[in-house]
Amino acid sequence: AEENSQTGFIHSLDSHFRVSTLPNEVACDFSDRQYQESLPYHARSTATQAIKNNIANSEFVTDPDRILCGQKAQDIIQVHFRNRQQERKEDPDRFGIKPTLCEKSPRKPADGCVQEVSDEMSRMKIRTAERFVQQGK
Repeated sequence: AEENSQTGFIHSLDSHFRVSTLPNEVACDFSDRQYQESLPYHARSTATQAIKNNIANSEFVTDPDRILCGQKAQDIIQVHFRNRQQERKEDPDRFGIKPTLCEKSPRKPADGCVQEVSDEMSRMKIRTAERFVQQGK
């Protein structure tokens, strides 16, 4: 989108015409993500198949910039990886993922426990202050 705006800006400088753009330009997703989501889990593509489905062989042949082609493939792999992670979060039982000890434990201590800790901290502060005063004499 930024590249198109820069190209439009340069064109307007050269030709003295303003390039009109759509007010709500929507980013298009040219991947087969929706199709893959409609498939059952066992029929979904692997990372290699995702690259084959989303990048045409002619793109690799016609585009002389190997770095750009590699970046496109890397982006597809990252999207594929994120989709797999999301699937694991949505259905942990299917993947045999068990909650960690941290996830099983309660997030907040009991109210009585907080009060006990607060009282103990107050007593420690008083003892420390008393020792400091005694050492100063």
